[in-house]
Amino acid sequence: MAVSYILITQNAPLVKNGVQEEVTYARTVSNHKATTEELAQNISRRCTVNPVDVVAVLYALGDELKTRISHGEIVELNGIGTFRVSGGTGTLDNPQKVRSSDFIRRKINFHPDGSLKTSLSTLSFIRKKTD
Repeated sequence: MAVSYILITQNAPLVKNGVQEEVTYARTVSNHKATTEELAQNISRRCTVNPVDVVAVLYALGDELKTRISHGEIVELNGIGTFRVSGGTGTLDNPQKVRSSDFIRRKINFHPDGSLKTSLSTLSFIRKKTD
């Protein structure tokens, strides 16, 4: 199966010789959003675990990720990737008294495992048909 893309045309960010040019580029679009239940069905076909148990494990994995991330830990899942929290503050009035509420930028970063990242090189792309 191929990854779909659409074409986007917009004004170029720079004006050349007083002329605003249009540029076109491709952007990937999702074909489908896989649900927990769909994943559980597919995973259960690959192993001896029934779908209900797979769902339970996936929810428990989500809970465990939240717990570990909230303790500032890095979570590495072989074959999937690494999750870690990052955050930052704005300018601090008093660097000696930093509070949790000072952290206005909070994210969870995901870095794919090498094998997952390598799979990108084999992707094929197809233009999405317009409705």
